[in-house]
Amino acid sequence: MRPARVTLITALVVAVSAAAPAVAASKAVPVDPSARVALGVTTLRLAAGWYFPWSASDLNSVNQVERQLHRHLEIVNLFQDWAHSAKPPLTALEQIRARGSVPEISWEPWNADPKASPRPTQQPAYSLASIISGTHDAYIRTWARGLKQFGRPVLLRFAQEMNIRSYSWDEGVNSNTKGQYVQAWRHVWRLFHNLGVRNVAWVWSPVAATLRKSDYPGGAYVNVIGVSGFNGGTLPGWDGWRSFNQIFSHTLTELHAMAPAKPVQITEIGSSTHGGNKSQWVRGMFAALKSYPYVTSVVSYDLKKQADWRIDSSASALAAFRAGAGTARYGQIASSKITGRL
Repeated sequence: MRPARVTLITALVVAVSAAAPAVAASKAVPVDPSARVALGVTTLRLAAGWYFPWSASDLNSVNQVERQLHRHLEIVNLFQDWAHSAKPPLTALEQIRARGSVPEISWEPWNADPKASPRPTQQPAYSLASIISGTHDAYIRTWARGLKQFGRPVLLRFAQEMNIRSYSWDEGVNSNTKGQYVQAWRHVWRLFHNLGVRNVAWVWSPVAATLRKSDYPGGAYVNVIGVSGFNGGTLPGWDGWRSFNQIFSHTLTELHAMAPAKPVQITEIGSSTHGGNKSQWVRGMFAALKSYPYVTSVVSYDLKKQADWRIDSSASALAAFRAGAGTARYGQIASSKITGRL
């Protein structure tokens, strides 16, 4: 997601201060042999891992989305940054697993606090060179050991959206130079591998935009190809009202050509309501996804941030999403189809 980070903390504090009462967690759901695509979600509280310590009530928002959709969600994605997460959130992972979902962590090598730097992309302590040189090795090994202890499949979406120069790990900012992104990725991967971590599926996730093939770490270091994209409509800074295919088609085709054996996850997706009919957009998304059989999971970005991306931003949008998600194509699939290996 393109950061609009100076205002995010205020929105998070206001929205979470009135947390809903706890609701019962979903029960584990058996694999559906007819399903081809898993659905998942990132909610406001899950996106704020850098600010709020984990609480079991954080899953209330996931339960609420499930109640709205009348179906179980197979993936629960949460964000963790390096500055505020000294070790992996094992309690969160266990609670996500216990509810029958696969946990996914968007693991961001920076300080996500908007007050940390006047220019978020300039964080020398988290430059790619600092990762490559081993400055963060002790921290990375702590995470590796913790995820190994968890023992169940977990998706690790490391240093996402590296192709738009919005984060401190992108090449061309923060004194990062060409080729360092892959070097940093492989360095982190090797630390995990050398400690015998085999339950982590690595998700490489650019934005649906111009790709730099030189950013791809290589098939040996990646299990799942991800891609994020949004229809911002006529909001300032966006490209006008665009359909799912207008946003994703070219990038999905390129990514599949780069790694034809890898499953693809839509790692973040949402539509605003500005400039068009969101319910029609959602129906078009589900129709278009049929043309990409290699897409095995779709994770909705269910936040109000920059725009109202939420599934229930209107009754008609929610109805359209519920109808699409309720078809036989979507359901509980084997975790190996989600993770590509585990």
